[in-house]
Amino acid sequence: MLKTFERTKAELKEKNSSLKKKQEELKKENEKISQLEEELSKLKTKFEDVAKFITKLNNIRDAFSRDGVQKTLRQRIAPLISEFARNYLERFNLDITDVPVSEDFDISVIKEGGEISIKSTSGGEKVAIAIALRLAIAKALAGKISTIVMDEPTTHLDEERRRELVEIMKSFFREGATIPQMIVITHHRELEDVADTVYRVEKIDCVSSVVEV
Repeated sequence: MLKTFERTKAELKEKNSSLKKKQEELKKENEKISQLEEELSKLKTKFEDVAKFITKLNNIRDAFSRDGVQKTLRQRIAPLISEFARNYLERFNLDITDVPVSEDFDISVIKEGGEISIKSTSGGEKVAIAIALRLAIAKALAGKISTIVMDEPTTHLDEERRRELVEIMKSFFREGATIPQMIVITHHRELEDVADTVYRVEKIDCVSSVVEV
């Protein structure tokens, strides 16, 4: 009977020890779970912050998209470009009466007979339209552009049109100096009448020489 009691007591002690060990393990697992829950909570907070940032970013992107602020700006500036381009184009004495610019910056060409495709205009007309639009855009963006560069603007223009371009450019600079500086690259001497400073580039013995005239 005593032996049975001692054996039972030993078994209980062993089981109690095992139980305490399991309780310690359970406590450690609970601590791990609590730690993981805390980390999960932090990750959820970060995820919510990222989601809010993405939402704000998408709102900004939508605001400045083609149909957002860009559309508003196009709607405001397109009529100005059309008006200025029409005024400059009149100086060329062509039969083109208007060059409307849509809010998507599509260009139409209006003649006395109606609207025509820009592809059907002559080379000189295309150059005149291009110059008028460049000057119109520069004027519409007055105060935001410090320099405009025109490379061979007189291509396909006859002598009369070149003289008219000179007068247009003179008028352009008389109207309050919309563009502080314009650089024109050309082979035609007529445009020298517009310039404050002329640099002539000549090739001598395969070497380019730049001389201020």
